[in-house]
Amino acid sequence: MVRPCIAGLALLLVALPASAYKVIQEGKKWDLDLGPVGYKIDPAASGDVSDGSDVTAIANSFHNWGCVYCGSSFNGLKFYYDGDAPERVVESDGNNTILWIKSAADWPLGAGTYSASILGVNTNGGGPDDSDVIFNGIDYVWSTDDPMSGSADVESIALHELGHFVGLAHPCEDEANPDTCTPADQSVMYPMWDGALTRTPRQDDVDGVCYLYPANRSWCDGVKVVGEKCEKDCDCEEGARCLLGETGERFCSWTCESESARCPRNMRCVLGPKSNQDGPAPGVCMRIQDPSNLPPASICDRPTQCASNNCSVVPALGTWVCIQACTGDEQCPSGWTCNSARCVMVDRGVPCPDPDDKGCDCSATAATVPLFGLALVGALALLRRRPRSSWLLAAVLVVGALPARATVIAPMDLPRMIQLSDAIVHGRVIEVTTWESSPRGMIFTVVELAVIDTVKGDARPGARVQIYVAGGTYGERTTIVPGASRFAVGEEVVLFLDRWRDKLVPVAVGAGKLLVDRSRAGGPFVRDPGTTVPVYFVDAAGRAELGRADRLPDRPLEGFLRELRARVDATTGGERP
Repeated sequence: MVRPCIAGLALLLVALPASAYKVIQEGKKWDLDLGPVGYKIDPAASGDVSDGSDVTAIANSFHNWGCVYCGSSFNGLKFYYDGDAPERVVESDGNNTILWIKSAADWPLGAGTYSASILGVNTNGGGPDDSDVIFNGIDYVWSTDDPMSGSADVESIALHELGHFVGLAHPCEDEANPDTCTPADQSVMYPMWDGALTRTPRQDDVDGVCYLYPANRSWCDGVKVVGEKCEKDCDCEEGARCLLGETGERFCSWTCESESARCPRNMRCVLGPKSNQDGPAPGVCMRIQDPSNLPPASICDRPTQCASNNCSVVPALGTWVCIQACTGDEQCPSGWTCNSARCVMVDRGVPCPDPDDKGCDCSATAATVPLFGLALVGALALLRRRPRSSWLLAAVLVVGALPARATVIAPMDLPRMIQLSDAIVHGRVIEVTTWESSPRGMIFTVVELAVIDTVKGDARPGARVQIYVAGGTYGERTTIVPGASRFAVGEEVVLFLDRWRDKLVPVAVGAGKLLVDRSRAGGPFVRDPGTTVPVYFVDAAGRAELGRADRLPDRPLEGFLRELRARVDATTGGERP
């Protein structure tokens, strides 16, 4: 049975000597002092599951990464559902979005990929800015609990992708020893999904997440943490209060002041009236839905951040704040009061006499996601989408100034690689540049290739073609894409290429690149570049034999190209595409 596999290649990986797990980049992880990490989910979800269990499966996966026991207590990770995701991923927008891509024009990863992850961090330090997870809703049917023939299990794929979300890489990404890998029964980060239902991190994953987030607080013992909804102050962890949010709901948060306005992620310091004219103005860290539409008395940098379009310095406060003029409380939002002719925040929390023990419960089966507003489809679609077979499933896009992407792809045998390719070319890399798809959008490496020979497609020898590969550095932002091919000027390669919009992209993200090696006697040879995208050409018929560690054996270039041409001719009746 040929089964889907998870594959990827990280560009910045750190191997820890005591265990096989690897992290995407040392020191780049979520800052737990800024509170739990929120995520938004596409309300339409996969469109294949009628009962909302695909959305619940995502919440289960977040919950199971947050409730990992690290020897003395649970790890420090905690997540919360933060509402509906936008229709399309917007990179560097401050939101962690989980959604299904359902238009081929919006999926730039090429045929043959289930999923991908982009992790964005600030080059000036700190953790990720935001992270997006996208699933392939174009080529695949999705299911939960009992995957039907040809369908993909949401929770199994999500658990792997959210491992990248928290900072883990594949446990096999060692280019010096490409065939060494922690077995699948020890790690959900293993680069192959064997079709079995996977629900919890395994021991190597536990070691990795506990390394990144040691047991340093009891967030899963019941108390609510900063960012979670609450009813009163004693619902919240020590030092936090149950404060009013912009939507009128209450969240555990911190107080702040005009001279020290540091707040958790997605929150902004909103100031109140001074109680002591010689001291700083007190405030609260308020959850903000739209950072370009700040409420009155929010600390600001420029007028366009404020709903009132008025960001001015207030000498009495010694800082810039959003100004909304008033003559009485009725002219201010609920929770604000009119003070010195401007609206200021007065909410200071909700005291309670008897502390409750509420919050995350790691004995529970899953986190809860509200199902109101979900666009549920009436029945599971069994046959639909492009006639490409099940190849590209999901992608996690973690976005910011320095992202990392990981993928879930299917096994690549030679006939399938040919079938999925719009072009197959042999050439030499002559230039490598980068391209930004839109301001703060996805970054691509643009590879200019001098064509030596064409097996499939219309590129002529001597022509130059451009290949777009997800990931790269543009200005101050870098996207690291585990699973994506890397290119260097002067490399000689054989590429299997798909079309995305009007551009050529590698098939199956990284499996579409093979190196030509002229350094050994008897060459040139075609060889696997040694990434974690295994190309399973292991028998004479080009069929995959999963369960073995074999990669593409080195083959003489001339014979390999001759075999490719024969296979292409066999599928086209001798007419070269």
